[in-house]
Amino acid sequence: MGSDKEITTLHKAAQRWNLDDDLLEKAIARNGWFTKDGIRTAVGHWKKILTTENLLNFVSAYPVLERKESTVGIVMAGNVPLVGFHDLMCAILAGYRVSYKPSSDDEVLIDYVVESMHRIDPTLKDRITKVERMNEVDMVIATGSNNTARYFEYYFRDIPHLIRKNRTSVAVLTGTESEEDLNKLSVDVFSYFGKGCRNVSSVFLPDEETLQRFLKALDKHGEVMNNHKYANNYTYHKAIWLLNKDPFYDTGSICVKETSDIHSPLGTLYFSRYGSLDDVRAAIQNQRDEIQAVVGSATDLCDTPFGESQFPPLAWFADNIDTLDFITKNHQETI
Repeated sequence: MGSDKEITTLHKAAQRWNLDDDLLEKAIARNGWFTKDGIRTAVGHWKKILTTENLLNFVSAYPVLERKESTVGIVMAGNVPLVGFHDLMCAILAGYRVSYKPSSDDEVLIDYVVESMHRIDPTLKDRITKVERMNEVDMVIATGSNNTARYFEYYFRDIPHLIRKNRTSVAVLTGTESEEDLNKLSVDVFSYFGKGCRNVSSVFLPDEETLQRFLKALDKHGEVMNNHKYANNYTYHKAIWLLNKDPFYDTGSICVKETSDIHSPLGTLYFSRYGSLDDVRAAIQNQRDEIQAVVGSATDLCDTPFGESQFPPLAWFADNIDTLDFITKNHQETI
């Protein structure tokens, strides 16, 4: 699994990614949710973790497979910058040909990183190709909404498929957090305007004092209102809650409401109070299939530290489904 050549190509390509203004402006023009800082954050994270050592460690847990001419199709999302790159990386490391269909929202960046790999290793031009339709693929990985997932399940019913649906992330506060912890958690809420599955959309907390301290941390992100798309979502949901006479807190940049639901709309955040951590544990377990990450310092409950939700290591997989395991298990069916 993972030849030295492919690992070297991924590492060298990432180190050469250069986010000049022209590239940034093209990416933002295609997706009004993208910002220069957001793109730099996403690309910077990939450049940091795509080391030769990390890649070797990543693939070492999987069987060594003979090189194949089979093709894995990848239908990518575009909600945050380079969100589809992890699937692409896994398919390359597994030795497959790849047919990828990028989201139009992230096409500029995905095409850029693919072209960077082509420049390092021109033979990849025959192995990694952009397509409009998933024809003649041997297995497929597709990411979309819960609605599109049903379509994907039907359309790809005759071949091995890994279909991802809507997920979100939650946080657990114990009341012992420092101001720095809460500030980091507020970044987990606001990064990429809350559009990622690793963004925190609901918080479990023990008391009013902890809530008020957290609201102060959230109050430091007024810059999100400079994005008209975000501001429109904030204004819309605030108006709905006011019309419904729902009680909520308003920081001026996010509306915060108490509810057991964990999927808060853009421009809002949910929270729920708990009596004991056992209550939180039960709530998380009941909704495990809807949760990507659990942020916090309670080690027996949480898997992600404050401020790290958007910086997962290579071995963290979307929907907690091992992409490389999926590919290798279907190896015999596609050779």
